[in-house]
Amino acid sequence: MAQILTLEKLAEAVREKLVVPTEFMIINTRIILQTGVNLRRIRAEQNHDRVLLRKVHSALHKLGVSVEGELP
Repeated sequence: MAQILTLEKLAEAVREKLVVPTEFMIINTRIILQTGVNLRRIRAEQNHDRVLLRKVHSALHKLGVSVEGELP
């Protein structure tokens, strides 16, 4: 199982899981509201932030979106 080390990699995994663009948009909106991270436009200073990575991963899990890969 691959490691997810950045928010960009996490966003890729979410896109693979939610193949319908509307589903991704809905989940992304909820993630923005809960964490302040926009998975469509990840800011450079956010991308490698491990705390944010875990926070977004946790929020996805609460929304019922599980992704393949391990967090550091």
